[in-house]
Amino acid sequence: MKFFQRRSDAQERAAYRTRLERTPVQVSVLTEDGAQAVELIDLASGGCALRVPEALARGLATGAHVRLAFITAERTIETEAAVRNIEAGGVRARVGLQFSTPEHLIAQLDGLLEGGAWRYFNRRQSFRVRTERGAQSAAEFVVLRWGAEEQRFALHDVSTTGISLRIARREEVQLPSGELIDAELFLPVAGSPFRLGVVVAHDSEVGGARRIGLRFDDVATPGLARAQEQILQFVLARQRRVLREWGADSVA
Repeated sequence: MKFFQRRSDAQERAAYRTRLERTPVQVSVLTEDGAQAVELIDLASGGCALRVPEALARGLATGAHVRLAFITAERTIETEAAVRNIEAGGVRARVGLQFSTPEHLIAQLDGLLEGGAWRYFNRRQSFRVRTERGAQSAAEFVVLRWGAEEQRFALHDVSTTGISLRIARREEVQLPSGELIDAELFLPVAGSPFRLGVVVAHDSEVGGARRIGLRFDDVATPGLARAQEQILQFVLARQRRVLREWGADSVA
């Protein structure tokens, strides 16, 4: 059973334009030819991820520096950022950037963005927490379906933008690269299980085991923003508990 809907290039372009029009915060890449409107995917303390038209992505290169403009109802804030990675994606591409002066930018944004606009600049989305080990981990797992395959995996960590799996090297798991995968994410929080479209972001070896990162695909997942709000509550609650335990251990 498919949890997401695949779209044609024309449908993706229409959806892209609609999101730009509805977003209360506008983001543009400033070039010699003028300002090119793009979509903000997420913002961390040191950088951001943008979804940009393919034609614009072709003019960018890893390591290059670009000027960005964050436009709110109150004012426009410009900043410089370095391109860290570019992921092709048909009519659009995902571009990861690192801010040259993050403290300066965040200080300005903190005083401007309130209410509904803040979720587009939610720095908490960059927070990532480890999931439970042992008996309690039965409530924290993901079921992935691709092709004729279906498999359950324990979670290594989770954030509002994706999850990662820790898989022993002896396990022969081959997830499709560059393709949408059905994911059913189970967490001990309201709204679970979350039905999502995910894409493999990386597959590498860490500490003698494979670490596979999966990012949530907003185009392929209707209602992703609602799911992210509920996942965020799980992430923050876990962080608070870890901090309390750390504090107790320190005192002891």
